[in-house]
Amino acid sequence: VETSGYESTSRISTVQDDACFWTETQTEIQATLAIPGLRGQPALALAVDTATETISIIAFGMVVWSCILKGQVDPQTAAFEAK
Repeated sequence: VETSGYESTSRISTVQDDACFWTETQTEIQATLAIPGLRGQPALALAVDTATETISIIAFGMVVWSCILKGQVDPQTAAFEAK
């Protein structure tokens, strides 16, 4: 079973930019960002902060998307890939 959706990455509550497309399966979460100015930047402009029950994507030092996980994970075993 896979679920997916779009969410805004804007910090302005009246702006719904749908700049994060996410998909979730039993074992994996993928998030694709379409933030203006992000394309062409070095991979180090992105980071992922993983806790036991949440994941946050950070771009240029600011959290742009986060989610609450359905279960607990070991943050030490989480994998992150920027393309």
